[in-house]
Amino acid sequence: MENGQVVNAKLFIVFLFLLTTAFYHFQSQFSYHPDLAPRVATHYGYASQPELVAGLNQHFFEGAKMVAWGWGTELYVETNFLMGTRYGNTAGVIEPGPVQSFYTERFLKDMEKNRPVLFVDVVAPNFFRYTDRSLHGFENFPLVKKYVEENYTLDSEIKDVRIFKRTDNK
Repeated sequence: MENGQVVNAKLFIVFLFLLTTAFYHFQSQFSYHPDLAPRVATHYGYASQPELVAGLNQHFFEGAKMVAWGWGTELYVETNFLMGTRYGNTAGVIEPGPVQSFYTERFLKDMEKNRPVLFVDVVAPNFFRYTDRSLHGFENFPLVKKYVEENYTLDSEIKDVRIFKRTDNK
């Protein structure tokens, strides 16, 4: 073998070794474990909510979009709705800080552009992180409150989750 071929063979062996160990590590850390599902609700703060999902799906049509105010990203997975803004959760809008106004402005621009059929306020005890409506409900954010009041009406409330439906059908 030539010198270049020896170097290439050694590089290939190193690559194979790294690939094999990376695959092993990935499998051991990220594979589904049967004991994970029962722990999800208690450890991660999420439990499937079939009644809410059924209520949301009553409004679904092909290409329909919704926005979950708070932290309800699992609703996009459990329903067929598309995201109405670029944010799966609205932590950037809710949390005070130097960039909060940037996130609020971008959130509202996305709402105006995408015109989601539903605005779902998931600030409720059954959801992750934001559970107190008096602190994190959309009414505490004047620009968001104004937009929702001008474009949505309360359709229903299921297990402390408020579902607002867009008033125009565009």
